[in-house]
Amino acid sequence: MVTRKEQFRKAGAILLSWLGSHKRLVSLVIALLFVLIVFIDIIIPATIIITLGIIATFSTSYKRFIRMPPALELITFTTVMVSLAYGPVMGAIYGAVVSFTAEILTNALDVFIIKFVPTRAFIGLVAGFVFDLLNGNIVFTGLALTILYNGITQPLDLLLADVEVRLKSIYFFILNVGFNFIIFAILGKIMISLLGIS
Repeated sequence: MVTRKEQFRKAGAILLSWLGSHKRLVSLVIALLFVLIVFIDIIIPATIIITLGIIATFSTSYKRFIRMPPALELITFTTVMVSLAYGPVMGAIYGAVVSFTAEILTNALDVFIIKFVPTRAFIGLVAGFVFDLLNGNIVFTGLALTILYNGITQPLDLLLADVEVRLKSIYFFILNVGFNFIIFAILGKIMISLLGIS
């Protein structure tokens, strides 16, 4: 009968033999673990930001197939979340980059990018201030920032354009504010706790 001590000794010998025959793999795993431990404070936020950016960029891709304004988007939501989690400068950069890449992805790069990109950057800059002003209420913060975004980008369309463009602007405003309200109401608190925002 084999004792437990002999079983452990045999298992240890097998493990040492395997480790010895896979030195490169073991060295690579140790190096990766070391890098992960040392740079964890950079790797996790970068991964979160990149993931949110990809999701937000593709959230307007329906625009390529259905000719309608990109009112149903996650760019505002993710810009606010990145800004609250990683600061106003990162939020501003994120908002500008994702707005620009979303326009490229949907093949909709036009002169109006001049108002979209800086406005998203501005939303990223002020998100923390608005969040504090509204006592940490993420739903009201999201609603206020969505209205602010539309308040900055839509007036020219409402004042200078023909009736059809005005109607599209009103349609965009109603859909965009409504959709973002729902997104912030459903996902806001979840993301706040996942990102450790206080």
